[in-house]
Amino acid sequence: MVHVVPPEGWVPRIKPPEAGAQRPVDRPCSDAVTRPQERPIPSTDVAGKRSGIRSTGAESRRVPEDASRAEAGARVSSKGRVLPRASPLPVQPAGASPPAPSPPEPGLSPPPPPGPLPPLAAQPDSAARGAPPEFDTADGGTPSWGFSRRLLLVAMPLLAVAAALWTWALLSVPREPEDAGDEVENAMVSGPDSPPPAAPVASVPGGLDSRWLPNQARWIACLRLAALAQGSEMEPVAAHCDSLWRVSAGRVLNAFGLFPRSIRKLTWASTELAAWDERSVVVLEFEEDQDAGALSASGEALGWEVAGKPCRRLPRDWPHPFVVLDPRTMISGPEDLLRELSDRPEAAFQSGAIEQLVKTASPEADVTLLVDLVAAREAGWPLPTALWDIWPAGRASWRALWETPKGAGFAMRVSNPGRIELALVCDGESSAIKVRDAIDQFMPAARAALEASAAALSQRLQAGQMTGREAAQYEWLLQQGAAVLAAAKWEIVEQTVILHVDWGQHLAGVATAAAQCAPLVRADWLEAALAADQANQARLVASLAGYAKAERQFPTGAAGGSLLPAETRLSWIATMLPYFDRRDWHRELQFGYSWNSPQNRPVTQRPLEPVTNPALGPARTNAGFPVTHYVGVAGVGADAADLKTGDPRAGLFGASRTVRPEDLPRGASNTLATLGASRQLGPWAAGGHATVRALTTRPYVNGPDGFGSGQPHGMVAGMADGSARFISKNIDPQVLEELAVLRGGTSTAASLALDSGRGPPLLGPRAQAGAAAPKGSVASEPGAAPRAGPGAPDAAARGQPTMVEEDDRGDAPPGAGLDEDQAPKVDVAARLADRIPEIHFPAVPLLDAMRLMSQMSTVPVSFDQDWLRALGVGLRDPVTARLTGATTGEVFAALAAHRNLACEVLDDQVLVTAPASRRNTLRPRKYDVADLTNRDAAAGHRLAAWVRTLVAPESWREAGGLGTIQFAEAALAVTQNDLVHAQVQDFLDRLRLARGKAAMRPEAPKAPAPTRFDLARPKLRQSVTINFPDPTPLAAIVRELERVSQTTLLFDGVAMSAAGISRNREATVSSHERPLSESLVSLLDPLGLTYRIVNADTLEITTRKAAAARLELEIYPLAAILARPMTPEAIMEQIKSQVSSGTWNDAGGPGVMIFDDVSRCLMVLQSQPVQVRVQIFLGKL
Repeated sequence: MVHVVPPEGWVPRIKPPEAGAQRPVDRPCSDAVTRPQERPIPSTDVAGKRSGIRSTGAESRRVPEDASRAEAGARVSSKGRVLPRASPLPVQPAGASPPAPSPPEPGLSPPPPPGPLPPLAAQPDSAARGAPPEFDTADGGTPSWGFSRRLLLVAMPLLAVAAALWTWALLSVPREPEDAGDEVENAMVSGPDSPPPAAPVASVPGGLDSRWLPNQARWIACLRLAALAQGSEMEPVAAHCDSLWRVSAGRVLNAFGLFPRSIRKLTWASTELAAWDERSVVVLEFEEDQDAGALSASGEALGWEVAGKPCRRLPRDWPHPFVVLDPRTMISGPEDLLRELSDRPEAAFQSGAIEQLVKTASPEADVTLLVDLVAAREAGWPLPTALWDIWPAGRASWRALWETPKGAGFAMRVSNPGRIELALVCDGESSAIKVRDAIDQFMPAARAALEASAAALSQRLQAGQMTGREAAQYEWLLQQGAAVLAAAKWEIVEQTVILHVDWGQHLAGVATAAAQCAPLVRADWLEAALAADQANQARLVASLAGYAKAERQFPTGAAGGSLLPAETRLSWIATMLPYFDRRDWHRELQFGYSWNSPQNRPVTQRPLEPVTNPALGPARTNAGFPVTHYVGVAGVGADAADLKTGDPRAGLFGASRTVRPEDLPRGASNTLATLGASRQLGPWAAGGHATVRALTTRPYVNGPDGFGSGQPHGMVAGMADGSARFISKNIDPQVLEELAVLRGGTSTAASLALDSGRGPPLLGPRAQAGAAAPKGSVASEPGAAPRAGPGAPDAAARGQPTMVEEDDRGDAPPGAGLDEDQAPKVDVAARLADRIPEIHFPAVPLLDAMRLMSQMSTVPVSFDQDWLRALGVGLRDPVTARLTGATTGEVFAALAAHRNLACEVLDDQVLVTAPASRRNTLRPRKYDVADLTNRDAAAGHRLAAWVRTLVAPESWREAGGLGTIQFAEAALAVTQNDLVHAQVQDFLDRLRLARGKAAMRPEAPKAPAPTRFDLARPKLRQSVTINFPDPTPLAAIVRELERVSQTTLLFDGVAMSAAGISRNREATVSSHERPLSESLVSLLDPLGLTYRIVNADTLEITTRKAAAARLELEIYPLAAILARPMTPEAIMEQIKSQVSSGTWNDAGGPGVMIFDDVSRCLMVLQSQPVQVRVQIFLGKL
């Protein structure tokens, strides 16, 4: 933590193509009809590479990392035996019997949850309209592209182990964007008027040509289109990959009017995975009998060249320039990438994983896909790390396969004999061994799962779940898969693990069988997903029942400060962390702060497995917070969470209500505790609609409220007694309504089994009837906006960004306990109910009036400084009140109301703050910024980004909050609460003053305002004498210090209460003619306290943690410093390296610096102690 210490005022302590017969390129007629033979064959995975050391089952051999390239023709086993180097994709001798291919099945194929699941996207401005806003999730927004990324990555290992490329494509229904319409249809590649030749195209060797691959490539796909287009047996796969094809290769071919059979090889190299479909170089290599010269006259010339060839651009359909390099080669891509390719001497890949994969790419593969997994993770690609969490036997090994490698390659040859290779590039020998060991575990388990599924087919036949023909075909598919897995080989070569799967002549048959057995595979996957979900839900509600037994009550829906709205407080799930074996997480949380504050983010950004439905897999909001798939039941009706416990519509969870086991007259076994949700997913740590939800709109199962578990026939419910029960989608809604409330009708848990059609076994302490758990969702409380909470520790909720820079001692000094032994605890409710016969305040300063009431009632009073400033209220503003026979609480309220304020009871004190209606409401407002932007759109968008970064950053939608800001028509349209609005206006006016312009607000200063440190410097330097050698209550010492220094000294009661530090804690201090700053440090430091500057005449005593956690904005002029040979970038780098280096955003902290070139000023968002150090540092330059 940091302190402010003299000598000069408040200074904080520092912590440490070949020639041949050619003809024009085949191009379709405009009225051509697509034929099956010409269907474009898309690819859905990541590229392969060549082999290294060999392992079959348990035996594995590894090539030493230090082996030179010259020695690569031989391999050395772990026993020192020299092995001949195996050629990639060998041709199988005629008559040899190839291993059978492996299909997907419940444990190996990854169909998505049934039914169309809408994208997880935020509802625009819903909070302002009173509807519960959804949290933006990372995979929302563009459904088809999110699906494409899954398809590309999921298929890689699955193909290698079980031909899951086809199964995944067949079972996944691509979600098209709603506005795709004709544009997507027009992007399809048209077929010729006559079918292509039946004879197969000869295999043309040739791996990846790195000449035209950009250095920044992070994902490369290479397809031998002509070869793939010949096989009609691959048509089912192509049909299910249309969505991906249309936005990539199909888009290019359609723009240039080309057939797949004209293209020998298409290579697609992306440099930015977040925009892979746009930031890519595309290389088309034409068949030998084709002539690309016909394209040389297409489009318009651009006046620049690549490799001596002119660049051109089509007028529509394809936005990027293209170059015909020779009669058989054409490249296209963004201009900057093409220019870079033209200028560089040779390829120099920035990604080590891509470089390694490119070097060893198989020359005979029909499909090659390579990906930098590190870049994929950073770009938010949904890697299938948790795909097999539904399969306990393969879960750990599967996760290791995806979490350990830094790159992955996939190569597939479709022509006979078919072969697949999967390469996983690791960052060292130990990582490669870990991956190899994971494969050692995964392959036998996968084979056993396939065999078990085949053995269970008789039972499914007897149950009428399939026909005899279906069973025979499915059995053949499973047997082929098991045989291929048994014959698969894997090895390590130079830190790369290579997996080989030989398909022989069965590849087309497996693809066809997988397509026809898709419903059966999907049913198997759903069954396994249901079982995993059941088990997870049962563990969750069993923990909840344990909590109720130990605490004699169920957890409240939202924990922490009661003044904060539920959606900004920590959730009941956070309260339950010790019961999930996360006691250390619970100790790290600070329940006085909002769930997404910097104090809590280290915990709330961690995935929490107990609330993740294995059938749905982990997900995050766009702000990076892991979501929950289980929510507490609030009751019936949109306002159920806010009802009192005795209300007939109240359920087990409410925003603030507490429910005891004895409050359940029908018993815990007949009361719903938790349900899942399939939409509106939000953070597990967030209170409100994110984790507590009511039944509002029928039907409830897979209905508008979002309840569901991804199962087509129902979901799982968790009961308050710790049991889990399956709920049919055909359940009578009234039954659910009665079970969702504490005091319902006559329905019991047995009613849940009616019309279920199936009855999974009950999981939990009382075995009765089974269940599957629905997947969770999150949103904000209906009609609620981020509430401005009280006191310094709740700065985030007030729209004020926070951080923690604490020292090793924390808030309280070693050995210091709570103060029950020094002062009796005040019964606040009783004192506020005391009657006062008559009282009159004739224009008394607000501070004095509140202090007098505090003395009379013995109830401590604190002031919410942020809201007072936002509302323009000063502590010395007069208040008038005359009351007769009023309670103490009514007097407090009348005094506050005179200044349009309110009093809230918070723990053991009264907090003077804004009325709840002001704190909880989002309001739209426009700010004219024409003078700051010169009506330039780029400047306006930059200004909006500055506001999101420097003004209450946690309150904006991009960070998980509810506020929005947009620039349009020379104005900023902002939707926020009144506190943040005041801060936005203040920032804009301070920026205007810094640029020499007039402020918009009449009350704003006419010149740039000094920093808080400069404002308070005179007070902090004045000498004071004070002597309390004997232990004296802190409040008494502070009153005397306030008198002698003529400075207003306030207590941050909220922060002190959260830290367990009382104003009555005894202290000593002796100071003779010492600066006020030194005297305060001498007094406060032993107590674990410090102070912060409010204004020129007011200081606030607070905890060390709260002072360091509160971020403030200061603007520093740099014109004089920049007159010397220094740059703004150099100044900022010096500050980040020399002033609290760990607290800046690029080091993981929340501190931010932005240089405004117009005003030559540096805008800094940091804690007040760090701001002082920044100011002193700049003063020395």
